[in-house]
Amino acid sequence: MTAIPSEASRTFAAGLRRIERSGDRATLAEIRRFADGRPRSLVGLATVASLGAPLEDDRGLAAYELVAGLFAFYHRGTVTQAVASGDLGWSFGTLAAKDPEAEGPRRRFQTLLESRWDGLDDQLRRAISLLRAKGIPVYWATLLDGVLGWDRPDRRTQDAWATSFVRATTTHPKEEVA
Repeated sequence: MTAIPSEASRTFAAGLRRIERSGDRATLAEIRRFADGRPRSLVGLATVASLGAPLEDDRGLAAYELVAGLFAFYHRGTVTQAVASGDLGWSFGTLAAKDPEAEGPRRRFQTLLESRWDGLDDQLRRAISLLRAKGIPVYWATLLDGVLGWDRPDRRTQDAWATSFVRATTTHPKEEVA
């Protein structure tokens, strides 16, 4: 099942892709500051605001900045990216399915799911770094929706990502016809 991101998240992700496709490396470098932990720049803040980040909502703005920074981090240099078809759980499940015996991706993903908001940026940087290194695509719009909903009491984001992970790593044997 493909996660359907909000219209605002799709618009934001499309704007990020336009910047990346235009080859504007200077703007991507300014946006990457959000993921590198460096102080935000005026150019980076203006860029995410122009793409729809809510300046009046500090928590929402932080989520948009984080995802923009991770996008720029992922797309530094050249990356051949296939099309992502799900949330971050799908991306990690795709990675884990490549080597079912490896425990690293499972542990890294479990640690991410257990993260609190105040440690989420670090865990996501590590996750995106691993996915980038392995050439696994990320669906940026669903990532933004997930980050925006991270602290919901019902843990909807974490549950959805866990379900996507299991779906991507589980193979269902074909039923035998009698």
